[in-house]
Amino acid sequence: MLRRPLKLRSHLALLVLAAVLPLLIFAGFLINQSVRDQQQAMERGMRDTVRALSLAVDREMAIAQAILETLAGSHFLKWRDFDMFYQVARDAAGKRPGSRIVLFDLNGQQLINTYSRFGRRLPNIFDEERPAAKDSAYPELAWGRAESIKQVIETARPVTSDVFVGITTKRPTVTIDVPVLRDGKVAYVINMAFEADAFTQLLSEQRLPPGWVAGIFDRNGINFGRTTAPEQFIGRRASRELLQQIAQKNEGFGVGPIQEAAPLYHAFVRSPVTGWITAVGFPQSRAQTEFSRPLFLFGAGGTVVLLAGLATAWYFGRRLARSTARLADLAEALQRGEPVEAKPSSIYEIEVLRHELVNAGAAARERAVERERRVASDARDAEIAASNERFRLLLSGIKDHAIFMLDANGRIATWNTGAERLTGFSSEAAIGESVEILYQRKDRDSGKPAHDLRAATLAPEGPYERDGCLMRKDGVKFHGDITLAALRDPYGDVQGYTCVIRDVTERKQAEEAVRANEDRFRRAADATGAVVYEANVVNDGPAWAYGIANILGEDAAGAELTSDWWHSRIHPDDIAMHRENLQLRIADPNCTAYSASYRVRHSDGSWRDVKDTGQILRGADGSAYRLVGTVVDVTASKQAEDALRRYAKQLQMADQRKDEFLATLAHELRNPLAPIRNAVEILKAPGLSPDKFQIVREITEHQVNLMVRLIDDLLDVSRISRGKIELKKERVSLRSIVDQAIETSRPHIEENRHRLSVSLPAEPVYLDADPVRLAQVLSNLVNNACKYSDEGGKIEIAASCERRGTRVEGGVSSGEGRGSSVENVVTGGELAVTSSSSSPKPETRNAKISSVTIAVRDNGIGIAPEHLPRLFQMFSQVESAVKRAQGGLGIGLSLVKGLVEMHGGTVEAKSEGAGKGSEFIVRLPAAEERGEGRVSRDEGRGSRDEGTQIPLSSPFVKGGKWISSGERESGETKLGVSQDAPLATSASRVLVVDDNRAQAKSLELLLETMGYEVRTAYDGASALALLDEFAPGVALVDLGLPDISGHELARRIRESDREITLIAQTGWGRDEDRERSRQAGFRQHLTKPIDPEALEKLLKGDEWRVSSGSENLTPRVTRVT
Repeated sequence: MLRRPLKLRSHLALLVLAAVLPLLIFAGFLINQSVRDQQQAMERGMRDTVRALSLAVDREMAIAQAILETLAGSHFLKWRDFDMFYQVARDAAGKRPGSRIVLFDLNGQQLINTYSRFGRRLPNIFDEERPAAKDSAYPELAWGRAESIKQVIETARPVTSDVFVGITTKRPTVTIDVPVLRDGKVAYVINMAFEADAFTQLLSEQRLPPGWVAGIFDRNGINFGRTTAPEQFIGRRASRELLQQIAQKNEGFGVGPIQEAAPLYHAFVRSPVTGWITAVGFPQSRAQTEFSRPLFLFGAGGTVVLLAGLATAWYFGRRLARSTARLADLAEALQRGEPVEAKPSSIYEIEVLRHELVNAGAAARERAVERERRVASDARDAEIAASNERFRLLLSGIKDHAIFMLDANGRIATWNTGAERLTGFSSEAAIGESVEILYQRKDRDSGKPAHDLRAATLAPEGPYERDGCLMRKDGVKFHGDITLAALRDPYGDVQGYTCVIRDVTERKQAEEAVRANEDRFRRAADATGAVVYEANVVNDGPAWAYGIANILGEDAAGAELTSDWWHSRIHPDDIAMHRENLQLRIADPNCTAYSASYRVRHSDGSWRDVKDTGQILRGADGSAYRLVGTVVDVTASKQAEDALRRYAKQLQMADQRKDEFLATLAHELRNPLAPIRNAVEILKAPGLSPDKFQIVREITEHQVNLMVRLIDDLLDVSRISRGKIELKKERVSLRSIVDQAIETSRPHIEENRHRLSVSLPAEPVYLDADPVRLAQVLSNLVNNACKYSDEGGKIEIAASCERRGTRVEGGVSSGEGRGSSVENVVTGGELAVTSSSSSPKPETRNAKISSVTIAVRDNGIGIAPEHLPRLFQMFSQVESAVKRAQGGLGIGLSLVKGLVEMHGGTVEAKSEGAGKGSEFIVRLPAAEERGEGRVSRDEGRGSRDEGTQIPLSSPFVKGGKWISSGERESGETKLGVSQDAPLATSASRVLVVDDNRAQAKSLELLLETMGYEVRTAYDGASALALLDEFAPGVALVDLGLPDISGHELARRIRESDREITLIAQTGWGRDEDRERSRQAGFRQHLTKPIDPEALEKLLKGDEWRVSSGSENLTPRVTRVT
């Protein structure tokens, strides 16, 4: 029995299945493999992430252990200076957020705890530990953890603890405990405790992928760090499934809960360093969703492809079936002798069969051709009908515009949905009617409809457009934009019209409102000084604006206002951003306002800052058609803002320099205090030998002198900045100034074994200057060269003078050789000076010297080019005190610059770079030619011969010690006695009044060693009571007494009938302070610390005893330091 034959469409469907199904099966296999690869990639990623997190935790604990080991070696612990150790530990703990440092003794007693204030009573961890006592908030954690402390004491090795509740903080805490070893034995235990928040923060900083969960567990599985819901899970134990996996291996991956109930894909690793477990997880539900998405897409896509293939097979099968059916019909028609015709087929075999059948009906060819023509004509008509139907459907879908067609007589042929909504006429009522139904009666009577059609017909290019008032079916008028276009046949004859009407009623109303407010805008612009404008958004047509001259000047008032013209006035750097900002707001249908700031060019060429604020007017469809706004000149306020910003930056820089200065000052003050403190400790030692006592005394004196010099330099800089320094100028030789500077700097030169050479003009050179201050300038430069040159460095002082058109260096004109030179041989406590000189040329000898140049050069560390511009600024340092032992406040060169400029000169610095030495050049005006009878204090001495020895008994050196500039100010020396008014006394009884008991007692002992009878009072009342009982001849009075001031005490003593010499002793040394002392009746004003030698010479004098009531007071108040 034969099987029923399959249809052609069935064969095509089987063909599609045979082609598509293998591809779908293969694609499914690939996608399934891709999902597996994603799962494996996720597992690798989670394993890598958990290892990285574990390493981050180990690194944090390693840093903590390093900090503790560093603190364990602190010398403060060796000295048991727990106060200083507390400060250091607190600073170290502050650098690790969420941590604190605790120091224990071997009995478990906390000695310091940075969580608590130093000196506060601290608990004993051995006594406070209560493993059985559970905290209600953390029931699974023990109270305190003494086990790790005991383990450190037993093993002398660092130990990392498990989680416990801190005794002090009552929060989940872990610690790392480190032994403090002394002679190989544990002396203390120091630990750093971290709260759980620190590890939560550490995990959060690792930036895990969204949805991932990470946690840290101790060796018992207790959580002490978690990225999500830490308040819920910290202090809680891990899930049973995770603990079972951890018990089996130190690293793994699995599916199950970590702590929460929901299952997670998770990876964990146990740290070999701490034994802690780090775990990360990702919700299984989310992972399955991501894994199943490709399978779902594949299933949906495969189904669509398969159905599309079957549909295509069905479609082509149907076409083939129709073609074969037509051929069958053709064959039957040929058999009946009827005319036959068949459309050509795209299938070759069928087309061949059709051709053969047509040839077989040659007798009916003409009728077949005619039939073909009719079929083609019907097809064209059907296509046109289909096109018209599509066009009708398109028009009916447009609801915002009335779009319809008219025939050549102006009657409506089509009518869309938009026309129905806009006019109220239905399609049945409008089609066939004249377009006049949309016009008002007066327009119909005046022939307006016919005029519009005629205008559309005569329009040369494009459609005819106008706006006008039209009529709805209910008689309501509306404004519309009308667009008419004539439809022509190939011969140019009008076959009809297309008409588009858009309702612009709301826009017209808005325009009317704008015109109604135009006068108010104009008045507002004139009153505010701003520009009020209106601009067309649709095109760059003319716009109007009022007040243009207010911002752009009178020359711009008559310009043609367009958007392009306005944009041409905007700054090139602002125009692109302004246009982009404006276009974005215009394109947003919900935006009705805008604001912008930019710069525009004034007619005079200057740029003005303006603020542009406006409204965007939109039509019913939301499209923008106009901008209305104001432009305000904000240049003045912008400049004020910039000025305030610059001022704020200057204040910030000043504050930064102040902080740097205070830090440097603290450092410089601590340097001399350290050896002084050590000296005090040495003096406490019993049986101190005289040699050691002498060494301690010299060290203390040297450091005190350093502190005095530091304070004096600060005072000098302050006086220069306030204009309080008065120069005592006189005619002085350049050679004497250089000699004084060398003597002052000699200790520094000898200490560093530097080699000094000096080159001076052979002929005498004189300056009109203050010799003390000018020598201070040169000594500061030489000291600076000593400070920044390595031991054994070379320092050179070279002087030259400028004549009219001639420069003389080293005593001769340029190019003739060298002048005098000096080298410091440093033998026998003196400086050997070797001079050689030659005379200048006869033609230059009589030329007038106009200026003197002094250069100080060294071969030291040099100066980097970027540091040269700020070298002479206050507190400026090329290299910090941390890098060079000499340090300094950075005021020496600033002091040099100020003193040189006060002499009418200049100073500059040069250097070829780091390591290439430096050179400082001072230029000073020379003294006027000596008048008759005027003699310099140095002229009578003559010039120094070759081989002259410079003794150390210079007025600038006292006992081998440097005398500060502040001590020499106003004619003062280290002796504390004015050079023009020396003061002394022979009184044997001295009263010391000072509320500082240490100062008073030390001064009392000092005076007793000098042979004086001394009594001490600690306030003003006690001092007044001792006047009758003790009857002192001299009173040393501190000005800052607790009950009455020292000035008031002096006045009361003067009012009494007693013969007492009053001397003020204070830490205040300004000019106004000395003046107040003088007015109160003090004969002398001594600034602490008082030089004992100067005080002794002062008291042993016999020229200054006056009665207390006398007005014959020394007009000068001298500062002794």
